[in-house]
Amino acid sequence: MRIEVGSKQLRRHFAALSGLLVIQTVLIAWSACRHGPGYDEPAHIASGITHWREGRYRAYRVNPHLVRMIATVPAMIMGEESFDVPYRTSPGNRPEFDLGRTLMVREGTGFFRLLAICRLACLPFAWTGTIVCFLWGSHLFGRRAGIFAAALWCFSPNILAHSQLVMPDAPAAATGLAACYAFSRWLDRPTWYGSALAGILLGIALLTKSTWIVLLLVWPLLGVGWLYLSRRVIVSPRTFMIQLATIGAVGLVSFNAAYRFQGTLRQLGDYEFVSRSLSGIPTE
Repeated sequence: MRIEVGSKQLRRHFAALSGLLVIQTVLIAWSACRHGPGYDEPAHIASGITHWREGRYRAYRVNPHLVRMIATVPAMIMGEESFDVPYRTSPGNRPEFDLGRTLMVREGTGFFRLLAICRLACLPFAWTGTIVCFLWGSHLFGRRAGIFAAALWCFSPNILAHSQLVMPDAPAAATGLAACYAFSRWLDRPTWYGSALAGILLGIALLTKSTWIVLLLVWPLLGVGWLYLSRRVIVSPRTFMIQLATIGAVGLVSFNAAYRFQGTLRQLGDYEFVSRSLSGIPTE
């Protein structure tokens, strides 16, 4: 009898989560097909196309390329070509906006169809956030709390607004949430599988937006603090620290692998910086 009741509750919670995902999909898809392009979207889409066609990541280098490459998978299937116009990639130059304008002129009214399709390709990021909120809330306080947390994510105005765009903000929030959830589960039960999973998700989060580089500092501090302040660590301190280092190593390797290790281990002195703080050259 208990098993039957439990299975009924599980089905109800699964149905509630499925309903939230359906509603979220409808809301985001409606907005994606109805609203015009944001300021950065043509640049992101054009840059994603050049990434696929050229195998290089010269355009839109201020943020990693994962989101725009996923967004432009449908464009590749549709046979979108690269750009014949030359563009400079010198420090301080932003060629992606010229590429975006070129794409809009080339596509004409067809750009709005391309825009909607690329936006819809980013829906899995929104679903990821919903599922992680459900899992994390369920782990902490039960499945009802998980459903409530998932609903807060689904109907958040910020999430709905940014999830309809080919922009890295909502995907970064979702992947960062997934990475932090995996890290918290590893803290509860340190295993080699858990450390590898947390490292892979860390790499994915880094590939959505460079802001998540802060995790490379925060996680070691949290790990060391957890090791010495918590009594719930079930492995030896040595094993714990090795697994903690493994998380960072796997994350960095995953990040570099997505760039096909282009520029890996390049010395900082070989880079040409343009900001006042890093170049040392005063600007007016």
